[in-house]
Amino acid sequence: TQSRSSAASDVYKRQDLHRAVGQWLLAITNTEKSRLFVVTDHLNKGRANLKGGWIVDLMGLNLSAGNMAIESAAWAGAKDYYKQGLSLLNELINEGFPLDDPGDTSFDFQLGISRCSYLLGERGSSIKQCLHILEQNLNQEQLVEVTTLLIDNQSIIGAHAEACKIGVSTLEKLGLVFHLDPDLEEIQRDQQLCLEKILKVGTQTLHNLPICTDRSWLSQLKVMNAIGVPAFFAHPKLSVAMTCYAFMKTFETGINEQSSFRLLGMAIIFGVRMGHYKLAYDVGQEIIYLSERFDDKTFQVRIKTTMLNLLPQWVRPVNESIKPTFQLSREAADLGEIRIAMDGLN
Repeated sequence: TQSRSSAASDVYKRQDLHRAVGQWLLAITNTEKSRLFVVTDHLNKGRANLKGGWIVDLMGLNLSAGNMAIESAAWAGAKDYYKQGLSLLNELINEGFPLDDPGDTSFDFQLGISRCSYLLGERGSSIKQCLHILEQNLNQEQLVEVTTLLIDNQSIIGAHAEACKIGVSTLEKLGLVFHLDPDLEEIQRDQQLCLEKILKVGTQTLHNLPICTDRSWLSQLKVMNAIGVPAFFAHPKLSVAMTCYAFMKTFETGINEQSSFRLLGMAIIFGVRMGHYKLAYDVGQEIIYLSERFDDKTFQVRIKTTMLNLLPQWVRPVNESIKPTFQLSREAADLGEIRIAMDGLN
């Protein structure tokens, strides 16, 4: 096919050959993953000779190929597929072709392009694309996705204050209001309420919390976690306010991966800001146990490695003679999990 295509002097013949080969491969492979890129590439080269429904099919193939490429860390290739698909979509819209949910499809392509720019280190381009998407009519899930990507971009380039503004604005759209610079006395009161709550119910209560299924709260948590690092640098009181709020809310809604990070933040507050090292240690232990209830191995490793760094700092002020030792077993490493052995601790 490549030989015949190269030999064809007429542009139309080359394009039509690619179209024919792409359609034939699609018919015999039914878009199986191993041929997805080949089929899509041929049809993209022959797109000038495709009409109507075939353009719709090719648009879908570009979206699937882009998603597959980004999963394989082929970010530049993924970006090209997303751009090609978006161009096809705009072409269909301009021709008045009837489409199902063109706005959602456009969002998928635009977010894909922005995510690829982010992964390729093109921060300015990704930020510009995110801001453009935010001007569109988005549903709650889309708003959260583009906001967290934008905040990640801004955090990496050190635009922490701007990241906080974007995050707080999105939280307000999601029905949760925070001030960038909350009152210090209010913050101290919130911390005390959290302390009284955990002392009253006991740290083991955390271990028995149900799994959270409140999608609205999970969306808010995802944005709050994205703001976490920027707020630490630009608005530390905001960081504490969000952590305290999420800590108390967790007792109402249950636990999930996102809220586990807020519990981790609360443990740090107990230990670093309030001096309750033993309590911080106990909460940290419960977070480790909690992480094992979730299937996400990457999340488990992130939580456990963070706790391995923090637990010794919290336990030493309580008893200097206790020296925790942590072991990473070969079997656990193979599973992407961390096994903990603490000598002398119950």
